Amino acid sequence: MGISWTGRVVILVLAFCTQLVSAETVLRVGVYDNEPKIFLDSQGRPDGLFIDLIDGIARSQQWTLEYVFCEWQQCLTDLETGSIDLLPDLAWTADRAERFDFHRRAALHSWSQLYSKAGENYLSVFQLEGKRIALLEQSVQQTEFKEMMDDFGIGVSIIGVSHYDRAFELLQQGSVDVAVVNYQYGVYKAAEYGLESTPIVFQPVSLYFASTRGQHADILDAIDQQLNIWMQAPSSYYFTVIDRWQPPTQPVLLPDFVWWGLFVLGLVLLLLVAAALWLRKEVERKTRALRLNEQKLNTILDSVGAYIFIKDKTFRYQYVNRLFKERTSRMGIELLGKRDDEVFGPEAASLLYESDRKVFEQARSLTVEETLPAQSGEMPKTYLSVKIPLHDDTGLLYGLCGISTDITERKRSEESSRLAATVFQSQEAMVIADASRCILDSNAAFCELADYSAQVLKGRRLDSLASRHHDKAFYQAIWNAVLRLGHWHGHLWLRTRRGKDLPVRMMVSAVVDESDKISHYVVTLHDVSEERANEERIKALAFTDTLTGLPNRHALLDRLASLEGTRLESGVALLILDVDEFKDINDILGHDQGDDILKQVSSRLLKLMAGELVVRLASDEFAVLLFEVGRGGNGKPFIDRVLDLCNQIKDSLDEEYDLGNDRYRCSVTIGLALWSPGQGGKLGDLMKQADLALHQAKQSESRTIQLYTPALQLALRARYELETELRRAIERDEFLLVYQPQVDVQGKPCGVEALIRWQHPDRGVVSPADFIPIAERSGLIIPLGRWVIAQSCKQLAIWSKDNDTASLTCAVNVSARQFRSTDFVDHLAAMLSDCGVLPDRLKVELTETLLLDDIEGAVEKITALNQLGVSISLDDFGTGYSSLSYLKRLPLAQLKIDQTFVCDVTRDTTAAMIARSIIGLGESLELNVIAEGVETEAQFQWLKEAGCNAYQGYLFARPIDANEVKAWVSSQVACVN
Repeated sequence: MGISWTGRVVILVLAFCTQLVSAETVLRVGVYDNEPKIFLDSQGRPDGLFIDLIDGIARSQQWTLEYVFCEWQQCLTDLETGSIDLLPDLAWTADRAERFDFHRRAALHSWSQLYSKAGENYLSVFQLEGKRIALLEQSVQQTEFKEMMDDFGIGVSIIGVSHYDRAFELLQQGSVDVAVVNYQYGVYKAAEYGLESTPIVFQPVSLYFASTRGQHADILDAIDQQLNIWMQAPSSYYFTVIDRWQPPTQPVLLPDFVWWGLFVLGLVLLLLVAAALWLRKEVERKTRALRLNEQKLNTILDSVGAYIFIKDKTFRYQYVNRLFKERTSRMGIELLGKRDDEVFGPEAASLLYESDRKVFEQARSLTVEETLPAQSGEMPKTYLSVKIPLHDDTGLLYGLCGISTDITERKRSEESSRLAATVFQSQEAMVIADASRCILDSNAAFCELADYSAQVLKGRRLDSLASRHHDKAFYQAIWNAVLRLGHWHGHLWLRTRRGKDLPVRMMVSAVVDESDKISHYVVTLHDVSEERANEERIKALAFTDTLTGLPNRHALLDRLASLEGTRLESGVALLILDVDEFKDINDILGHDQGDDILKQVSSRLLKLMAGELVVRLASDEFAVLLFEVGRGGNGKPFIDRVLDLCNQIKDSLDEEYDLGNDRYRCSVTIGLALWSPGQGGKLGDLMKQADLALHQAKQSESRTIQLYTPALQLALRARYELETELRRAIERDEFLLVYQPQVDVQGKPCGVEALIRWQHPDRGVVSPADFIPIAERSGLIIPLGRWVIAQSCKQLAIWSKDNDTASLTCAVNVSARQFRSTDFVDHLAAMLSDCGVLPDRLKVELTETLLLDDIEGAVEKITALNQLGVSISLDDFGTGYSSLSYLKRLPLAQLKIDQTFVCDVTRDTTAAMIARSIIGLGESLELNVIAEGVETEAQFQWLKEAGCNAYQGYLFARPIDANEVKAWVSSQVACVN
């Protein structure tokens, strides 16, 4: 059956629509300045190697490209947010792979190269010490170059630039010494600035097209397919583009008259060569006889084992024999025609010049000993030189002849002998013995050490000085080592004449003769008696607390380590005690009184725990290690026995301390860890476990005795992990703000309260109740609080541009730690100024306890905030120690009734009375009063009748996103109207 004309029309329409849809793939491509790979030409059109490549791919894929020009950092941001679809010329890094998608095959390979002015010859990175380096700011290139310089320990000055053109401009002007650019840009542009490349390269990278994460996998696949096709054909469009962007080479053209001149010159040269050949034959004939005589003389001089040379009156070398040539050729120097300073350096030249000058001035022979400084890695050389004046047939002095003999080894032997004699009579005890170990000689230091005279020692065997501290096997091992290795050194005991044994450090060295047989032994000894005594004293100090005389932390760790692997039949307990608020004791009573309390604590512990190991761990921390705890005790369980001892210790240490004219009472907190046979685990873990228990005890309000349990460690680990994740969340900006609306007595919107939320990638939304306390303890509350203020100011700036939201205020909770930071007021003022926000639109909420901790500092800062125009709200009023004495001193603008009172105002007379009192207090002090947590109409009516000015709670709205605030405000205004 055929298809009807209607069906054909439908098919044609569908086909046309499909083609139309497929042809409408529009890609927004980011363009930034990185010539020649990607840039805008003089007409403002995109150009460059990567532009040609993506144009070619777009044509084959029927894509429509829209180019968007942006700065480098803005391009990365736009790609991440999806404002552009594709970004060319992006190097792959692990960090970027988490933010963007890349195709698989690299479009181009590049690297970073250093450029300098012509002729400056930078060959190594070590030449960069102290140099000024121009680098692209905030680039991977800059980061890797800094790391490379740090790894080599090279100090450089980094000059940041916004683009490579600026780097070459600064280098051309002399404002920097070296510029770092990518390879393609340097090849393309260096000649334009008159610069040259150095052989210093780094950071090989592969360059790609990148797309928004998870958005354009099909586009990247198409790019890969087209690149694979192109790169398999050397004549493809890809290689045409690569060739296009290589720097052009300019042929060298010579004018015609130059070619004619060269031709004429060639003819002249041929004539000259012919004439020279004829003259050469004549010269050869006449000089052959002279050359034969010269060869005979050279043969004689070259066979002499001395350095022979001739200098003219300008002190330049005119002749040197074979031995002299060999020496200077090893130094890579051609000697003839040069002076001594050009060959041996100024210091040696000055020495040689003095003797040469005397020969010319006195016109007579001179014999002199000359020591030249080291040359080309050699040792200094000493020569015995005879210098003879040379005269011509008329008697005119024209030069000198020198004959120098190397006497370095002879001088060195003489010096070695003199030094050996000096060393042998030094303070170090030394003995020389023959091959049979009989003493041949001993110096004064050894005689004094061993209490023998040199005459008595001579002829005795070394074995006669052996101590009974060591057996025969020990001494045999020493001599076996000397025979095998040629030497031995170590510690042993030396028997003196009076039978006393001395600890010494000894070294034995074997001396061999020409036949490689041992001829002598040289023994050197050093008395280490004092060193050993010092080591013992240091060890005692290392394991003892100087204030209390108790063992210290090292002693406890050493004791626990010694117990590892031993078989214990009863339980072991470790108690760590901390004196509560000891810093306050030092501050109030003084450090002398504080030390007195610590001494009394140690005395009470020693008295109570007689026979147990009592340790002072740190300033105000002590430890008690208990053994045999599980035995006896009238059948009491192990843990009960330990807890009884803990209570006894606590009771004893909580009693008053006698401080002379004063008495002081303080308390202790105890962390406890237990180990019993068969439970598993290591005794060495007790220290860490007791520390964890003490930490938990100090966090609790009771500050009493805390027993370590695995669950406690898990809880502390979870808290630590959450703190670690919180630090990472601040770096990754995983937080958002929601806003709790506030209304006035008519229900009209008057403001919002900013509330922070954590969008954890795995846990979901984390409650502030879970992470704010951790942020407070760790100090992370300061950067977190600054982020909240910054975001609130930015949002207020946005709202100020809309008539519906322009009058809203935003309340921000500020923690005690953030409020007390020295730059809090300055930072807040800067944020308001940067965002262009009216100060009266921001409201800072402070807690009552924060103010009471430092009333004077609070008054000063709140006054400074009021002068800026920022109002202060007192949060959770009534839950702390409310006092009119501080309220009248503080320039507050608002009191906030805590929700614990609001929720009960309609059913609890006490809550109602407190709420009414707060409202009345606000009226008396002319303060605005706001109630939080309003959830029912009955609560709202009660507060309204009581005179409350403003409200927030679920009755009016739950916390909402910033984008929802405008809609809420509009709807609320409509309802009220």
